[in-house]
Amino acid sequence: MNEDKSLEPNESIELIQRFIEKNKDDMKGQSFYFLLWGSLVAFSCLGHYIMIQFLEMNRSYLIWPVVMGIGVIATLWYVFKFERSKKIESHSDGFLKHLWMVVGISFIPAVLISLLQGQSPVANALLLAGIGTLITGLTLRFRPLTIGGLIFLASAVYASFLSNEDGLLLNAVALVFGYIIPALLLKKK
Repeated sequence: MNEDKSLEPNESIELIQRFIEKNKDDMKGQSFYFLLWGSLVAFSCLGHYIMIQFLEMNRSYLIWPVVMGIGVIATLWYVFKFERSKKIESHSDGFLKHLWMVVGISFIPAVLISLLQGQSPVANALLLAGIGTLITGLTLRFRPLTIGGLIFLASAVYASFLSNEDGLLLNAVALVFGYIIPALLLKKK
């Protein structure tokens, strides 16, 4: 007894509209991560720069583990509060979640390797951010994120020619144009 269950034209249109609305909501949810991490890392860059240049603090680098710890806690809170309640995860949602998990974990060895070699980690961090952001922009078909990823990649190349302190400023500017502005546009979309 195999019945052919065809949808009426009105039902098909309604189903498509619900799917489009769900995708819009999912895209808006992605903006949280870009706003959070863009703001925290830009704050850390500027704070580190100010501590080095104007306050001449010896341990100015300690801003990073403190602020990044706050970011990890905020991310976990958001995941457990909102993401776990999703009943259905699209293929692109799952892909982006795994992409950013890998990119996020990759930041740790990239930064450690740079520091152990006595180099600024900014270029490596910008490169990883660029890869993740560019792929996310292409996956979501959201041009501002795609452009943001390209800004990060170009900034990664440019950062390799700058002093450590100037690299911090470049990183903060790249975060504004690569994460924060696209995230605000994504949230508004």
